[in-house]
Amino acid sequence: MYDLWYILCKSEERFLWKELKPLFDEKCRVRGVQPDIESLTSDTLREWNENVWLNRLGPMLKDVPDFDRVWKVWVKTFHDLIKDAK
Repeated sequence: MYDLWYILCKSEERFLWKELKPLFDEKCRVRGVQPDIESLTSDTLREWNENVWLNRLGPMLKDVPDFDRVWKVWVKTFHDLIKDAK
């Protein structure tokens, strides 16, 4: 999730959902899960990421961004990204 937030939110890279969807589908296939774009902003994913945020990112980053702020920006950005794809 950090990578998605960093690329799409912090660095403000611009992509269309049609460009990202094949990558999302392939990642789901490799992980053996059904592609479900709604899961990318689900409460389950939020909780999982919040629980591992500091442990996973702490060893790699000098300053770990605040999870609640990151999640809020990520959800808004993602919904903006897919709104035209539906």
